[in-house]
Amino acid sequence: MNVSIIVLTYNSSEHLKQCIDSILKNMSSNDELIIIDNKSTDSTQKLLIQYSKKCNVYFCNKNVGICEGRNLGAKLAKNDVLAFVDSDIVLNNGVLDYAKKSYIKNNVKALVGSFAEYGEGYNWFVEMRRELFSTKRKKNFNNKITLKNFTCFCGGLCFIEKLTFIKYGGYDITFSGYPSEDINLELLMLRDNVNIIFEKNFRGNHLKSKMEFTSLSSKFKKNGIAISKLIKSSIKNNYKIPFNSGWPYLPYIAPLEILFLILSYMNPYFLFLSLLLIFSRIIIVFAKSERKIIYNIKFIFVRFYLDIIMFISIIKGFINSACNIDKLLDYQYKKIER
Repeated sequence: MNVSIIVLTYNSSEHLKQCIDSILKNMSSNDELIIIDNKSTDSTQKLLIQYSKKCNVYFCNKNVGICEGRNLGAKLAKNDVLAFVDSDIVLNNGVLDYAKKSYIKNNVKALVGSFAEYGEGYNWFVEMRRELFSTKRKKNFNNKITLKNFTCFCGGLCFIEKLTFIKYGGYDITFSGYPSEDINLELLMLRDNVNIIFEKNFRGNHLKSKMEFTSLSSKFKKNGIAISKLIKSSIKNNYKIPFNSGWPYLPYIAPLEILFLILSYMNPYFLFLSLLLIFSRIIIVFAKSERKIIYNIKFIFVRFYLDIIMFISIIKGFINSACNIDKLLDYQYKKIER
């Protein structure tokens, strides 16, 4: 089995070399590596030119975003199976071959990987956001994904059949905001009983970077609006998003959360009440974490501040009936030859 590995980059020079080198070590002779650069402004493009003989490098003339960038990679892919790998993930040795064998053995259309978190950068906690929607935690899960056993599809490290990806139109730019684009694609596949598994041994390491508050705030606003669109879409299309009401490990609050989430389908203000309970979970969980207490205090307030921004964006997006969809302008790309 041959795969087309797609890496999307934007100002990724900090970790990109490690990412590419780990992929090249894992590849077989008939695999291909496609790198799409979203008009980086740092030294990313200069670094990619050095790899243009070893992989297919494309430069976009504008930043087209995560969804369209991955879709472009899929259009350019020559193999029947796509593998998406984020530019800040370093693959463990031998994992591509392991994932291929698992993909074939389990006769699946998609396979989700797992990555460990390294470093102290604030962006590591975005994975916790994903678990708001996950009924089974990844570290304890290695099975077929269903709406009852739900662990979110991760475009940062996954396999998916190209025909299946194309059938669903790839990533929908309507839901461009972490992790809504991944969840939307997964829910469409699960609705049609597409076979998806989570393979915990398909692993890499997530190399984190610190981000400025301004960029984080903007990102969380975008994520909140995308989640509100995801909720609206689920209601319109009559499928329920599998919220993880037990997140994170405080079951005595769960009954109220379940009630508020159910009522939120009739009145969006109940969603706000449910999210307030989630805030309390965040504070309690991270107050009890094993990190240094000074870091914990800083982390708790940063996390709380950013979640308020995101969840207010969810409420505003949910109430706003217009909920405008950003449309991409035409763009061009070119293959870099060396």
